[in-house]
Amino acid sequence: MEKNIKGQFLDLVRSRYSCRSYQPASVEQEKLDYIMECVRLAPSACNKQPWRFRVVSNEEDRRKLCHCYNREWLTSMRNCARASLALVKTRKRQF
Repeated sequence: MEKNIKGQFLDLVRSRYSCRSYQPASVEQEKLDYIMECVRLAPSACNKQPWRFRVVSNEEDRRKLCHCYNREWLTSMRNCARASLALVKTRKRQF
């Protein structure tokens, strides 16, 4: 059984990709809740969880975010305008 789990994890890692194109379709609340629950339960060293996650769905706030995060693939207004939301990870100031 352990070998099967390792194989499944390896398949998952091999199949991952970084999305660089977004659709204007909204994300269903059920899916967003599932993602946020996974984030909440994600392991960290000593369970410190030195991060915060925020959902940015307001169009003006997404544009501000795209403007301050200087990555060409994100800052192009086409990509920024198309995304229906952004999931932002930040670090805690103190652990």
